[in-house]
Amino acid sequence: MFRLNRLLLMLLPVASLAACASMEAVDNAMAEAQAAYSRFSAENPPQSATAPYRMYYARAETAKQDGNRSTAIEMAGLAKKEAEAGMERRGRLAQDLKKKLGWFQYELEKVLHPSEEIVEAYFSALDAYKEKSYEVALAQYQDGMKKLELEKAVSFQDTIVLKVPPEMAKTYKGMVRVYSYIGEDRQLHDIKGEIAEGIKVKFLEKRYMKRDFQFFHIQTQDGSINGWIYPHFVSR
Repeated sequence: MFRLNRLLLMLLPVASLAACASMEAVDNAMAEAQAAYSRFSAENPPQSATAPYRMYYARAETAKQDGNRSTAIEMAGLAKKEAEAGMERRGRLAQDLKKKLGWFQYELEKVLHPSEEIVEAYFSALDAYKEKSYEVALAQYQDGMKKLELEKAVSFQDTIVLKVPPEMAKTYKGMVRVYSYIGEDRQLHDIKGEIAEGIKVKFLEKRYMKRDFQFFHIQTQDGSINGWIYPHFVSR
């Protein structure tokens, strides 16, 4: 009996150490799951996308409270995997959406006078993308592109009649300046030539600087001048 009691006393620290290590493993597993979820949450996922993680993490917490440490570690591991998988899906969605918005912009800038509704759809989608509200951005993209395709089919226009606004008449004296390129300062640079107002020129494309301001890329009918002009000189 004495030897048995002595053996039990010797084993107690070992058992205690094993228990502490096991609880530490649980805490570590749950901390790793939480860290993965924190990274995932930074991507602004909808609640439906985080449901698998939350389910497994709740099970891990319950198992921990019940003293079922192996199950707690297993559930925490599954929660971590779900958060990481969600991150990967979110990243793929972001990349795909970036390409879609690039195409939307390309198509939009080929249309001379798109409706305000389509322009708003593009910029709303772009704003939502920047805020990582990818589902909203995708919906705006789909709606805007559908309307743009319909508009392109019925409102083809590829010429511009140049005008000089009355308030600018003294400065420009009936001539519209054509520039070589758009600078990093978002202004036009390097005058290539001038075209008299009232002249009809070819519309090639435009570049949006913001919702209500864009530069127009034009070319004379004979191709002698090709460059960019300010929007003030484009008649509607």
